[in-house]
Amino acid sequence: MINVAICDEMEKHRKYLEGLIREYFVTLTYDIHIINFTSGEQLINYYICEKSGIDIIFLDVYLGQDNGIEVAKKIREFDEVVKFIFTTTSTEYALESFCVFPFNYLIKPIDKDGLFKVLKHAILLIDKEKQKSIVIKFDNEMHTIFFKDIKYIESFGKKINIYTKKGIFIFNSKLDQEKTKINDKRFLRCHKSFLVNMDYISGIEDYYLPC
Repeated sequence: MINVAICDEMEKHRKYLEGLIREYFVTLTYDIHIINFTSGEQLINYYICEKSGIDIIFLDVYLGQDNGIEVAKKIREFDEVVKFIFTTTSTEYALESFCVFPFNYLIKPIDKDGLFKVLKHAILLIDKEKQKSIVIKFDNEMHTIFFKDIKYIESFGKKINIYTKKGIFIFNSKLDQEKTKINDKRFLRCHKSFLVNMDYISGIEDYYLPC
């Protein structure tokens, strides 16, 4: 399942873009879920309530009183990996948008072939990301945890604590064993007891890594 959000105050633009996206996905084996938003405030409120769950956001830069770049900055507080594809009639804010690590920038009227190329690339990366996971036994049940959801892993005695966006998973293991299983360059062994997902590091303060 690929979850897509379209945020644009103009109904005709939302319908046109949604139509193109659905046309592209007809040729794929993926299920798609599209959510429409008419304002940046609606989109931000969705994240406050749902926390995450969106893979791609098509975000208009000009949203009435809202500025799409500022909206994206607020969303980044909740979601570090969602792919922003900005849609606009001007490249005026293209440079400024890099502060939220956009995936792409499409100029209206959106070109069908150009959109399809961007979607193809985005889905390839999303698919690769979703396939990376580990399986653990927690509360007598098997759980699949995706790398992208892991904030950091802590070793405490003979226990491993995996801190994720959805909660904490505790089980018997050693950090060396879990590091071998993960083997992903985004994870940093910053201490003998901690393995940190660098995607969640917000800064460096002496010997402290805020996540």
